[in-house]
Parts: sequence; C-alpha cells; structure tokens
Amino acid sequence: MASLMIRARTHAGDFEAAVEVFERSVALGRARGEPLSKGLALRFIGACSHVADGQRALSLHRQHFHDVLMHGVGAASAARVARAAEEVAVEEDEGGAMEKTAASGQEDESTMARMSLVHVLYAWARRGDLEMARSLLEEAEGAGVQVSDRHVNALLLACVHRDDPDEALRIFNARFGPLEAGAQVMTVAAEEAVGAAEASGGCAQHASGAHRSSRSSHVEARLVASRHSYLFLLRAGLQGGAIDLALRVRQRAEAAGLSLGLDGDTLVMRALVESGEVGSALRLYSERYKGQPSNSLALIDRKSAS
Repeated sequence: MASLMIRARTHAGDFEAAVEVFERSVALGRARGEPLSKGLALRFIGACSHVADGQRALSLHRQHFHDVLMHGVGAASAARVARAAEEVAVEEDEGGAMEKTAASGQEDESTMARMSLVHVLYAWARRGDLEMARSLLEEAEGAGVQVSDRHVNALLLACVHRDDPDEALRIFNARFGPLEAGAQVMTVAAEEAVGAAEASGGCAQHASGAHRSSRSSHVEARLVASRHSYLFLLRAGLQGGAIDLALRVRQRAEAAGLSLGLDGDTLVMRALVESGEVGSALRLYSERYKGQPSNSLALIDRKSAS
C-alpha cells in the first residue's frame, strides 16, 4: 500500500506527500524492529528520480543497494533491469518503465540494485548534471557492473537537459557505434527477447544479439541502441539547436528499420519545421497521423503562415 501511495503522490505532483508516506513507513518499521523493504526503498528512489532529487536518490541507493551492486554482480545479465511491457512517453523518459516490475516485489536484490542505479542516473540526468551521472556510471563500471543501453540513455538525457547535442553525439558514437555508420539497434522483438531471457535467467546480451540490425562490419562489441537512445539523441539535437543532427538521427533510425513512434514523429516534424521544410513536415503528418489532431499540426500551420 505504501509503495502505491508513493507512486500516486509523486505522479500527482505532490512529492512532499510521497516523502511523508515513505518516512512514516520507515518509522513504523523501526518501531516494529523490521528492516525497510527493498522494494519500498526502490520505489522511493524511483520517486526521487522522477522529481530529479539526485542527492536523496543517491543517498538511499548507497544505503540499500550500493554494496549489492558493487560486490554481487557475478555473471548476471547486464541489462537485467526488468523491461516493462508498457511504452513510456519520451517526455517522461524510460525510467518509469521499471516501476511496474519494482512494485511486484519479485525481483532479486541484484536486479533491484541495477534498477536503483538506473533511477539514480536518471535523477541526475534530469538535473542536467552529466558529470555526476557519468562519474556514478564509471564507478559502477570500475566495479565490474556491465553497462546496458539504459545507463547510456541516462547520459544522453543529461545532454538533453543541458542543451548539449555535441556531447550527446559523442556519447552515442562511443557507446553504440558511429551514428553515420549505422549503430546497432534494438527492435521491439529484441526487447521482448531480452525480457524473456531475463525472466528465465538467461543472458540478455545473447538474446538481443539475435535481433540486431544495421550492424557495421567495423563496429564490434558495442551496446545495442534502443528506441529511447535515438529519441534522446534526437531531442538533444532539437533542443540544442542542431536541427541537422535531429534530422540525421531520424534518417539513420529509419534506415535501420526502427520506428520512433508518435513521440519521435512529433519531434521530427518540429525539426523539419525549424529547418524550413514545412512541406516535408506536412507529408509526414499526413502519413502518420491520418488526420488525427496533433500539436504538431498547429506548429506547422504557424510556420506556414509566417
């Protein structure tokens, strides 16, 4: 119940109420001599991430999950952060996609520790603090924690919030392979395969490898870029004024057969309008939205009238 209340209060924009729920739960457990539930701790770390409270999220992570993450890595899958089935809107980013699994209480501590790290990275990313997010990730890597696309996506999101498309592109190229050469992409089928492999205790890296596309012959041992990887890079380009980068991201994603969805289409239409290609934006709108109302249409109309 406390976990659900924390989530509800946070998403209703009342984080202070969520803090009160968490603190009452901690006090009640202490009075009973009971340790804090790892699932509840993870839920609250996720809530802190949602409101970009990086310091509180990090403090709780170090208290409840740091030792497990740093010393209990073993040979478990790097990407075992419970990919939820539901899609997450790009405005909310993908951090919220882990909440359903966290609430189930069925994950082992190692998996929850990885989920906690992702939440912490996103908390700092939402503040635009790339340095802190990168430092935490490098610390984890140094301890043997294998990096997944979600970790890298947090760094890309930090670039979005600090309007730094150049750094976003450098991170994307370094982790996923050169954008222009055709970075490996994770399709929906691959994400489902990863989830199935994780559920059965298999290796997610091997599962995702069976579904890679647009692999460059000179790009080896790279992570697999997900839909959110491209969306965050596209956003970084658009918000940082690098419209040409945003359009190149769209072209490379399409060439790789990766759909960016309606969120991506809206961003692409905005990039097209900003670059003066109103006709292309209208064609994309006609193809994808099929006459449905959209904020993008108003944007196109304003640009056409100017």
